[in-house]
Amino acid sequence: MQWYYILIIVIGTLLFAIISLVVWYMSYITPYPTGKVSDNISVIKTGIVNCYVYSKGSKRILIDTGTSTKKLIKGLTTVGIEPESISNVFLTHSDPDHIGGISLFSHAKINFGEKSKIKNPEKYLFLDDGEIIDVNGIKVHAISTPGHRRPLSEES
Repeated sequence: MQWYYILIIVIGTLLFAIISLVVWYMSYITPYPTGKVSDNISVIKTGIVNCYVYSKGSKRILIDTGTSTKKLIKGLTTVGIEPESISNVFLTHSDPDHIGGISLFSHAKINFGEKSKIKNPEKYLFLDDGEIIDVNGIKVHAISTPGHRRPLSEES
């Protein structure tokens, strides 16, 4: 058998294995579709991640802002929520896929679940792991979710 046939077989096998792994991995990170989960919770699909709106009467908070303003607006419109009706935004971490729609919320209080290197940190409230805060009658319990990267040290 010629060496190039062997090479083609090896490359084909590797490509098949890589594609299989990608398909398997993607099946585990597929976000939920936009819609109402319950009377109080709406999920917004913004590409590869979800955002969540919790409502208590006319009071609303948002968990993460997704990958982009455009996708977030589309999702909020689908579930009948105006961005201006959200009083507080809670960001689990500062990766781009979680803060992409933050510009919609200049009117809201922005809360971070981690201390990170972000522009204008004085604009934000940073929550400690386990901290509980009350937002207009909605109790929010902060749980550390450092994201998809190595946590920042105090020295960095």
